[in-house]
Amino acid sequence: MRRFLSLACFAIGGFILTLAAVPATVVYAGIWVTQLDMLVGMIIFAAPFLCFGSTLTPGSERSEVGTTMMVAAFLGLLLGLGNMALHLDRDVQLLFPGSAQPLVTPLFAFAYLALLASLGWLLRQWGARRAAPPPDENEEKVAA
Repeated sequence: MRRFLSLACFAIGGFILTLAAVPATVVYAGIWVTQLDMLVGMIIFAAPFLCFGSTLTPGSERSEVGTTMMVAAFLGLLLGLGNMALHLDRDVQLLFPGSAQPLVTPLFAFAYLALLASLGWLLRQWGARRAAPPPDENEEKVAA
């Protein structure tokens, strides 16, 4: 039951981190601050789920959070590219009146995804290094 709850928390937190890339790809009405605010708000919303999942996991906490972050970065890249392709389509652009055209800017999204993937990789490496058992001294003497 504990493992199931930790996986559920990681799935919810990773889903929120994935969805944070979608509003980060498009700026509506030329307001850049709202794009950054939504990104930070979604990260803050995902943090309790990841923390709760890491406390419940029976394995390496940092390694599992890092894996979740890397998967969320990959899926966020796919969703962000899909959102940009959707907003660059001429038929979709006809739905917006002249001044309300969204501006497609992948800068925040790609910076966020690169940061998320690199932090996830560092956490995974750090967790794997801490979870590895120390080398046995007797084993080295026998091999020599």
